[in-house]
Amino acid sequence: MKLVNVALAFSLIVACAAGVLWHMELRAPPPEDVCAHLLSLAREDADARFDPRRCLRRLQPPKKFGVRPYAQRMKCMKDAGSFAAAMQCRVRA
Repeated sequence: MKLVNVALAFSLIVACAAGVLWHMELRAPPPEDVCAHLLSLAREDADARFDPRRCLRRLQPPKKFGVRPYAQRMKCMKDAGSFAAAMQCRVRA
């Protein structure tokens, strides 16, 4: 009986850890933060063409499908060191 309880507790811990890691993978930075970062990068780059009004509309999360690729792209854009690098962010398959 003790072995069953230990196995059940271990399974529960592993499942919770997997759920937390999966949630962290799917969590994207808010579009407002990404747009603010892109705006600061665009100000540093003289050749950058950036419209802050369109940014929020274009970076809204998808309604149904593609949450993981969206989160990956938003994280890439938020972590980019230059405007050109941010514009090169694409979804990795």
